[in-house]
Amino acid sequence: NLKADTVDRVYGFIFDRLKVVLKESGIQHNVVNAMTATDQDIQDVYRKIKVLDEFLKTDEGQKLLSAQRRIKNIVQSNSETETDNALFYENEEIVLREKTENLETDLLQTRDFREQLTLCAQMNDVIANFFEKILINTDNERLRRNRLNLVTKLDFVFETVIPRGL
Repeated sequence: NLKADTVDRVYGFIFDRLKVVLKESGIQHNVVNAMTATDQDIQDVYRKIKVLDEFLKTDEGQKLLSAQRRIKNIVQSNSETETDNALFYENEEIVLREKTENLETDLLQTRDFREQLTLCAQMNDVIANFFEKILINTDNERLRRNRLNLVTKLDFVFETVIPRGL
Protein backbone atom coordinates (compact mmCIF):
# COMPACT_ATOMS: atom_id res chain seq x y z
CA ASN A 1 0.00 0.00 0.00
CA LEU A 2 1.26 3.41 -0.98
CA LYS A 3 0.92 6.47 1.18
CA ALA A 4 -1.68 8.91 -0.06
CA ASP A 5 0.90 11.41 -1.30
CA THR A 6 3.37 8.95 -2.89
CA VAL A 7 2.04 9.29 -6.42
CA ASP A 8 2.05 13.10 -6.13
CA ARG A 9 5.61 13.08 -4.81
CA VAL A 10 6.85 10.80 -7.61
CA TYR A 11 5.05 12.91 -10.19
CA GLY A 12 6.57 16.06 -8.66
CA PHE A 13 10.05 14.53 -8.77
CA ILE A 14 9.68 13.58 -12.45
CA PHE A 15 8.30 17.01 -13.28
CA ASP A 16 11.17 18.75 -11.48
CA ARG A 17 13.67 16.55 -13.31
CA LEU A 18 12.05 17.41 -16.65
CA LYS A 19 12.48 21.11 -15.86
CA VAL A 20 16.18 20.61 -15.18
CA VAL A 21 16.68 18.57 -18.37
CA LEU A 22 14.90 21.20 -20.48
CA LYS A 23 16.93 24.04 -18.99
CA GLU A 24 20.16 22.10 -19.49
CA SER A 25 19.20 21.49 -23.13
CA GLY A 26 19.22 25.22 -23.79
CA ILE A 27 15.55 26.08 -23.38
CA GLN A 28 15.17 29.53 -21.85
CA HIS A 29 14.55 29.40 -18.11
CA ASN A 30 11.60 31.78 -18.29
CA VAL A 31 9.90 29.57 -20.90
CA VAL A 32 10.34 26.44 -18.78
CA ASN A 33 9.20 28.15 -15.59
CA ALA A 34 6.19 29.85 -17.17
CA MET A 35 4.94 26.75 -18.97
CA THR A 36 5.45 24.38 -16.04
CA ALA A 37 3.53 26.74 -13.77
CA THR A 38 0.39 26.49 -15.92
CA ASP A 39 0.09 22.91 -17.11
CA GLN A 40 0.64 19.67 -15.23
CA ASP A 41 0.48 17.12 -18.07
CA ILE A 42 4.14 16.21 -18.62
CA GLN A 43 3.83 15.32 -22.29
CA ASP A 44 1.80 18.43 -23.04
CA VAL A 45 4.21 20.65 -21.10
CA TYR A 46 7.21 19.18 -22.92
CA ARG A 47 5.62 19.66 -26.34
CA LYS A 48 4.46 23.21 -25.60
CA ILE A 49 7.82 24.25 -24.17
CA LYS A 50 9.64 23.07 -27.29
CA VAL A 51 7.15 24.86 -29.58
CA LEU A 52 7.17 28.08 -27.52
CA ASP A 53 10.96 28.18 -27.28
CA GLU A 54 11.23 27.75 -31.05
CA PHE A 55 8.52 30.37 -31.67
CA LEU A 56 10.16 32.96 -29.40
CA LYS A 57 13.34 32.72 -31.47
CA THR A 58 11.49 34.20 -34.47
CA ASP A 59 10.91 37.90 -35.17
CA GLU A 60 7.15 37.40 -34.90
CA GLY A 61 7.58 35.66 -31.57
CA GLN A 62 9.74 38.48 -30.22
CA LYS A 63 7.24 41.10 -31.44
CA LEU A 64 4.41 39.22 -29.76
CA LEU A 65 6.35 38.90 -26.51
CA SER A 66 7.15 42.62 -26.60
CA ALA A 67 3.49 43.49 -27.25
CA GLN A 68 2.35 41.21 -24.45
CA ARG A 69 4.79 42.82 -22.00
CA ARG A 70 3.63 46.29 -23.00
CA ILE A 71 0.02 45.25 -22.52
CA LYS A 72 0.78 43.78 -19.08
CA ASN A 73 2.52 47.00 -18.02
CA ILE A 74 -0.55 49.00 -19.00
CA VAL A 75 -3.13 46.59 -17.61
CA GLN A 76 -1.34 45.97 -14.30
CA SER A 77 -4.06 44.94 -11.85
CA ASN A 78 -7.12 45.83 -13.93
CA SER A 79 -9.46 42.86 -14.28
CA GLU A 80 -12.39 44.54 -16.00
CA THR A 81 -12.99 43.54 -19.61
CA GLU A 82 -16.46 44.94 -20.26
CA THR A 83 -16.43 47.64 -22.91
CA ASP A 84 -19.01 50.01 -24.35
CA ASN A 85 -18.73 49.65 -28.12
CA ALA A 86 -20.48 52.99 -28.62
CA LEU A 87 -17.41 54.71 -27.09
CA PHE A 88 -15.07 53.31 -29.72
CA TYR A 89 -14.77 55.88 -32.48
CA GLU A 90 -11.14 55.64 -33.62
CA ASN A 91 -10.51 53.06 -36.34
CA GLU A 92 -7.60 51.47 -34.42
CA GLU A 93 -9.69 50.77 -31.33
CA ILE A 94 -12.57 49.39 -33.39
CA VAL A 95 -10.16 47.11 -35.26
CA LEU A 96 -8.48 45.97 -32.03
CA ARG A 97 -11.86 45.14 -30.48
CA GLU A 98 -12.98 43.17 -33.54
CA LYS A 99 -9.66 41.34 -33.92
CA THR A 100 -9.59 40.51 -30.20
CA GLU A 101 -13.07 39.00 -30.41
CA ASN A 102 -12.09 37.05 -33.54
CA LEU A 103 -8.89 35.84 -31.88
CA GLU A 104 -10.78 34.58 -28.87
CA THR A 105 -13.13 32.60 -31.12
CA ASP A 106 -10.32 31.30 -33.34
CA LEU A 107 -8.28 30.12 -30.34
CA LEU A 108 -11.22 28.07 -29.11
CA GLN A 109 -11.43 26.32 -32.47
CA THR A 110 -7.92 24.86 -32.43
CA ARG A 111 -6.00 22.75 -29.95
CA ASP A 112 -2.75 23.06 -31.93
CA PHE A 113 -0.40 25.16 -29.79
CA ARG A 114 1.78 26.30 -32.70
CA GLU A 115 -1.33 27.49 -34.54
CA GLN A 116 -2.54 29.30 -31.42
CA LEU A 117 0.78 31.14 -31.17
CA THR A 118 0.58 32.05 -34.86
CA LEU A 119 -2.95 33.39 -34.38
CA CYS A 120 -1.76 35.55 -31.48
CA ALA A 121 1.20 36.80 -33.53
CA GLN A 122 -1.17 37.89 -36.27
CA MET A 123 -2.26 40.59 -33.81
CA ASN A 124 1.19 42.23 -33.81
CA ASP A 125 0.44 44.90 -36.43
CA VAL A 126 -3.02 45.60 -35.02
CA ILE A 127 -1.54 46.11 -31.55
CA ALA A 128 1.29 48.30 -32.88
CA ASN A 129 -1.21 50.48 -34.78
CA PHE A 130 -3.41 50.78 -31.71
CA PHE A 131 -0.57 51.90 -29.46
CA GLU A 132 0.79 54.25 -32.11
CA LYS A 133 -2.50 56.08 -32.64
CA ILE A 134 -4.52 55.67 -29.44
CA LEU A 135 -3.90 57.31 -26.09
CA ILE A 136 -5.29 55.12 -23.33
CA ASN A 137 -4.73 57.55 -20.47
CA THR A 138 -6.97 60.28 -21.82
CA ASP A 139 -8.64 62.90 -19.62
CA ASN A 140 -12.04 61.41 -20.44
CA GLU A 141 -12.47 58.82 -17.65
CA ARG A 142 -15.11 56.74 -19.48
CA LEU A 143 -12.99 56.58 -22.62
CA ARG A 144 -9.85 55.78 -20.61
CA ARG A 145 -11.62 52.96 -18.75
CA ASN A 146 -13.12 51.59 -21.98
CA ARG A 147 -9.73 51.49 -23.70
CA LEU A 148 -8.04 49.97 -20.65
CA ASN A 149 -10.72 47.27 -20.49
CA LEU A 150 -10.22 46.51 -24.17
CA VAL A 151 -6.50 46.01 -23.65
CA THR A 152 -7.23 43.93 -20.54
CA LYS A 153 -9.52 41.72 -22.61
CA LEU A 154 -6.70 41.17 -25.11
CA ASP A 155 -4.35 40.33 -22.24
CA PHE A 156 -6.79 37.71 -20.95
CA VAL A 157 -7.15 36.22 -24.44
CA PHE A 158 -3.36 36.04 -24.82
CA GLU A 159 -3.06 34.34 -21.42
CA THR A 160 -5.12 31.41 -22.67
CA VAL A 161 -2.07 30.62 -24.83
CA ILE A 162 0.94 32.51 -23.50
CA PRO A 163 1.45 32.15 -19.74
CA ARG A 164 2.45 34.90 -17.35
CA GLY A 165 6.11 35.06 -16.50
CA LEU A 166 7.66 35.26 -19.94
